[in-house]
Amino acid sequence: MDGKQVKIGILVVYYLDPAEEWVIQEHFRRLEACYKNQFKIYAACNRLAPDLWHYLSGREYIEAVPVVDTDLRGSQEHIWYLDQLKTVALEDGCDYICTLDVDSWPITGNVFDRALALLEEHNVDLMAIQREENGDTYLPHPSFIFASAQLFRNLDLRFGAPSSDADTREFHRFSEVTKQPFDTGIGVGYKLWEHEIPWLKLLRSNTVDYHFLMGGVYGGLIFHMGSSSRVKRFRAEGRHWTKKFGEWLASVPLISRQAKRIVFWLEKVFPDRLAKRNMLLYQAIRRDLKNNSASFYDELQGLPGSPDPATARVGVGRGLQQRHESTGKRSPRPLELVR
Repeated sequence: MDGKQVKIGILVVYYLDPAEEWVIQEHFRRLEACYKNQFKIYAACNRLAPDLWHYLSGREYIEAVPVVDTDLRGSQEHIWYLDQLKTVALEDGCDYICTLDVDSWPITGNVFDRALALLEEHNVDLMAIQREENGDTYLPHPSFIFASAQLFRNLDLRFGAPSSDADTREFHRFSEVTKQPFDTGIGVGYKLWEHEIPWLKLLRSNTVDYHFLMGGVYGGLIFHMGSSSRVKRFRAEGRHWTKKFGEWLASVPLISRQAKRIVFWLEKVFPDRLAKRNMLLYQAIRRDLKNNSASFYDELQGLPGSPDPATARVGVGRGLQQRHESTGKRSPRPLELVR
């Protein structure tokens, strides 16, 4: 930006159970640590619990945007609000658009300077988390997308599937070629793919894992807790019976619009064994992060001065389970250029 102060618009949909208040506390603690009059948060708070609204007040860099409500749930709801926030940020003259989840945040104070430098170094206009460990193949994930506002304008980037007939046909081809499952951010990935625009992937850079997906550090820049506001079962772990039941409900005309709401409720009432196990791991991450916030992120990455991952231990349930070094597929570098 030729030395001029850039304006970064951060889009966040705030939705969180008050029982997980620690998430929003850490979210803002980490954002405060890197605030340099450089960014403004455009917040959608339609379903944020009233008990947590005070976290958004009194902060000069937050604008609670009066976005239009929706009955959609899951990723479709996320898409609905992010697209509205994006429009407001662009109209407000932002130079860069960034997205975060309520349970994702920077782990370094100069994260935005580093993001700008990485875009310039790799000659790209967009960088984003890609959760390959969850089966993503071509998805800039909204837990962190960072891109030039001009790219959003030029390509009319949207976070969901396209609506025009011509785009819809090409979108089907994109899905067939990339095998990318539907999720928030798929519309961004599709446009990058369609126009053959290179972008920079931030990959999971943990050397220590509590869980293959929860508690992830990406590119050494961003931490994403994952599942703080949802049932703790993930795409890569297979489908729960409630998902199949939801597909059947969606085919019933009188209740199809409520199918996702019903499934969301059923998953909470009837969590399966895997979801219960993941909840124990989630609680272990939460406890260790809260008890050791100063070095927790360094320990996940195995940085100098942190405990040996082979001997570090965490409590899970009543007993102790040894944390393990990451054995999943990892890129040799936490950054990867997509051409």
